[in-house]
Amino acid sequence: MTVQTKTLITGLTAGLVLACLVTVPHGYLSFHPTKHIYGWALFLSEWAYHLLIAFAVVFFAVYEKKRRDGSFVSTLLAMLLIAATVNIIKYTPFGHLTPRPSGYQGGFPSGHTATSFAIAYFVSLKMPKLSLPMFLIAAAVGFSRLFAGSEFAAHYPYQIISGSLFGTYLAWGADLFRARKREKNKLS
Repeated sequence: MTVQTKTLITGLTAGLVLACLVTVPHGYLSFHPTKHIYGWALFLSEWAYHLLIAFAVVFFAVYEKKRRDGSFVSTLLAMLLIAATVNIIKYTPFGHLTPRPSGYQGGFPSGHTATSFAIAYFVSLKMPKLSLPMFLIAAAVGFSRLFAGSEFAAHYPYQIISGSLFGTYLAWGADLFRARKREKNKLS
């Protein structure tokens, strides 16, 4: 089994675990979280998310310096493309059809979750031993989006689940494109 296949399976499994967490019976999540839970959710949703992005940038810069394989630039471009794709979907003229719990548009899919899963995918490709922790952090960021935001919820569960799927599949697609381009360049 290739590293890409293992990473895709790990990402989808983490997405499935996330789906189970965010769709527990309504009674368990219908409470208003305490300030303690809200504080942790806000930390995961914002600080851990930004630290994950910073880690990815440093990781790929160091990896590029050692390997000189073009992974830093290609991964950065892929991440920008993923972010643009998610934001185009969120803020199209149909964005008002999938509002956030607060009523604002742009809830589908969760951009924080999509970005976190895409970063986890790309880092896991280069260092498979980091696969489980990276996807667990991505799932934690996604789960935190249930509680972090105005009125204690930034997203509905389906928006978070779709974010995990979008992030994993878009990263996988970008990786396939990059691999095919590399093969094509070797042949010429």
